[in-house]
Amino acid sequence: MSNKRGIMEEFNVIKTLGNNMHNIRAEKGISLQELADRVDIDTKRLERFEAGENSGIMVTDYVKIADALGVGFDEFTNGIKFLED
Repeated sequence: MSNKRGIMEEFNVIKTLGNNMHNIRAEKGISLQELADRVDIDTKRLERFEAGENSGIMVTDYVKIADALGVGFDEFTNGIKFLED
């Protein structure tokens, strides 16, 4: 049961990050191609990420995406609850 819960939590994180990326990108008028060029990630991978699919994008990529969108990591990860020590 806990494995299933972990998979659902990971799915929710990816979906939230994808939604955030899409919304910020749309607000700033940045095309998917332009973002892909800025972060050197294939547009198809970014497209899948925006759709909430696990596209193999790493945490370091999240930081590059946030920077390319001109937002802080906190704004990019808005809506995600992180575990505290």
